[in-house]
Amino acid sequence: MLRTFFIVLVFVRLVSASCQPNLNATVQTFTFSGGSRVDAILELGKQTNICFGLRNLPRSAFVEPASFRLKNQTARLIIDKIFDGERVDIKQMPEGLVYVSRPSKVSSLFDYKIAEFDIGRATLQTTSLGLKNRLVLQFVPGTQGIAGSYYSGDQTDLIGPFQEYQKTITELLTLIVSASKGATWISAIPDSAAVLPRTENLWVVIEYNRSMRDYRSLTEQIARNFPASEEPK
Repeated sequence: MLRTFFIVLVFVRLVSASCQPNLNATVQTFTFSGGSRVDAILELGKQTNICFGLRNLPRSAFVEPASFRLKNQTARLIIDKIFDGERVDIKQMPEGLVYVSRPSKVSSLFDYKIAEFDIGRATLQTTSLGLKNRLVLQFVPGTQGIAGSYYSGDQTDLIGPFQEYQKTITELLTLIVSASKGATWISAIPDSAAVLPRTENLWVVIEYNRSMRDYRSLTEQIARNFPASEEPK
């Protein structure tokens, strides 16, 4: 009986995932202006249903304006052009998500392993909040969780359940976002600032069902609070 139950859970997770992009597929037209490189990636993700993980990007990726008018380019080439000159690594993870990160010389909380992450079927935003609560609880046992109201997200985008052990924050974010209808997770601070005692406001998850105006409101908020970080050598 236990074996049968496990198989059912795996099947549910696989069929609900939709972030399985073909980076070699041709995008007929990609036009973007009036935002940053991060905004451009969100627009590309929404257009092609590519899920992204953006970690340790330079502040310039959030604040410098960018514009693109590209025709008949593969999704991979468009991603390369969006981040041209930013010195980032781009790779597609086995879960389907495209992970974009700038090399870091320091270990951060994104590399920290969560002993156990166990959560039932829920919206993407609720699952992300559950991960934030688990991180806080692991450092401060007995904590009741993050206080205040929260945005629960697209009620039709249910993911999970998840029962994971000894996985990093980056691995867990990759897992949950890849299981969604379409979204991107973004580290809201560079790795150099993602260290103890800070455990809050480390990342945001942006779903593709939201408007570009909402995207930019969130990325502009990140940019306002984004500290300068040392460039990799």
